[in-house]
Amino acid sequence: MDAAGLGNRIHEVRRRAGISSDKLAELCDVGAVHIRKIESGSKVPSIQLFTRICNALQISPHYLLQDSLSEEITPG
Repeated sequence: MDAAGLGNRIHEVRRRAGISSDKLAELCDVGAVHIRKIESGSKVPSIQLFTRICNALQISPHYLLQDSLSEEITPG
């Protein structure tokens, strides 16, 4: 998984939704600094936090991971 790509996509979706990083952190029950580190690509969220981010942003996990999935999965 490309942490920077995932972080950028989360950042883009959050901004389009009009949600601050502080608000997203509150919705996900983590610190705002943690959300900012994820968005900058210096941290990768746990599966549990990733799920909370998807729910808070009302976005499909597939959408956030689509670049990573297309690079890692090759037709058999």
